Amino acid sequence: MFPNSIRKVCSRDYFYGNPPRVETELGKLEEHQHSPIKKLRNGAEIGDLSGQEVKLLLSFITTQRSRTEAEREDIRSAEEFMRDAVKDDMEHDRYEGSVIWDSDLTEKEMEDTMVDASLLGTHHYIITQGIFGYTGIQDLEAVMLCNVTEREFIISDTPMILDNPRYKPRYGAVPAGIGNRGLQIYCPINPSVLV
Repeated sequence: MFPNSIRKVCSRDYFYGNPPRVETELGKLEEHQHSPIKKLRNGAEIGDLSGQEVKLLLSFITTQRSRTEAEREDIRSAEEFMRDAVKDDMEHDRYEGSVIWDSDLTEKEMEDTMVDASLLGTHHYIITQGIFGYTGIQDLEAVMLCNVTEREFIISDTPMILDNPRYKPRYGAVPAGIGNRGLQIYCPINPSVLV
């Protein structure tokens, strides 16, 4: 455990590309998603939130899960597969007329550009799914867990915890997806409250 500020742990400039258009738009979305979180931080109960605020809270949860370094690394693990596909496309001139290349780029630089753009585009697509992912978890019952100990909850660069105790006795620790029955999601609201 490394004590640090939440701002330093959970942010990085140009994480979604440069220029930071996606970061800018996600910032605007977070302004809306912050409304229910602020209410909960100020003592409101889940039942005090409007239907729209509940959707915004759930969207925040599913969006944050898609914005992590771990998610990006999962996408990056497909780089070799993507590189092979781009090489094949370039060899067969499948980008002809679709991509205007800077004449100074080498073939390797063009390949790298296409691979990076494809991987980044995949991450953007997954983030979009996260924004609307509230539809996949809106059937879950929400409760607030209040920490009554002196020790604060721990935050990390993956703030949303997905767990599924249903499969642990049979399979051990397994990744939890939002489509699996038995899913439990832990969303920190502040150092002593989780939803």
